[in-house]
Amino acid sequence: MPGPTAATPAGNAETGKRAAVDDVHTVYCLAKERRKAVVDAAVRLGVATEAKGKPERLLPSPPGPSPKASGSRTVQEWAEDRRDSFRRVCAAVMEADANASSEPGASGPSLLETLVAGALLAVLGAGLTLLGGASERSSARRRAQADELDGATIRFALAAEGYLSVWEGERDASHTELDATRSELVVALRRFGVVGSRRVEALALAGSLPFGEPLSDQTAGGPQGNRLLKEHEKQAEANRQRTLLQSTLSDVERLVSTSLLRHVRRVLPGRAPRGGRV
Repeated sequence: MPGPTAATPAGNAETGKRAAVDDVHTVYCLAKERRKAVVDAAVRLGVATEAKGKPERLLPSPPGPSPKASGSRTVQEWAEDRRDSFRRVCAAVMEADANASSEPGASGPSLLETLVAGALLAVLGAGLTLLGGASERSSARRRAQADELDGATIRFALAAEGYLSVWEGERDASHTELDATRSELVVALRRFGVVGSRRVEALALAGSLPFGEPLSDQTAGGPQGNRLLKEHEKQAEANRQRTLLQSTLSDVERLVSTSLLRHVRRVLPGRAPRGGRV
């Protein structure tokens, strides 16, 4: 009887790409401003019904009993419980938003929206080419490491933009998700298979990634020695952090040139400041 099949680099890469798509869906469709649109789309597609009087909650449609308690769900609860339905609905919402943004008179996409679209296109189009013999194994290993670094970089960039978007308008923005994706990127950089000066550069990058600590909502100068940052000060600091993010992605791209990172770098330099100012 044949023994259990070992995981292949190609299988690991596909699993990583699927996780990257799920991360994109989670960041995009669970954003507070899009939850109502997700509920409306789920109702229109017949995978849920509307919870009367609760515009951001829904009732999952059959088939089969839910593993969780019956009753209305938040979008996040529904996404965890019915992942396949959530993937379908989120993909439809993203496609509708992309079509709307391309209509005459529509404003340009934000960094997060462009990054999501670029990441999805790259993930759907990415392939793993394997050569024969020892060359095949070596190539597959390098490709798997590059895919790991791609995915970690994309998740870090998405989390950073999401964190900055919340931090600009709120106090005590959660740094948990960003910290987790930053740690993941540090690990991917430290074990990326490069040698010589590129190895030194990879380790230096791992030790100098931005967003190591939550951004402060305060600055010196208040009656008690500190005061809360004003709105324009927060916007200026957020834009400065976005510049650091762009520089980091550029540095990672110099280590490994792949389709995912090219898409990320392509949208960052031309991003207009918030509010449409040029």
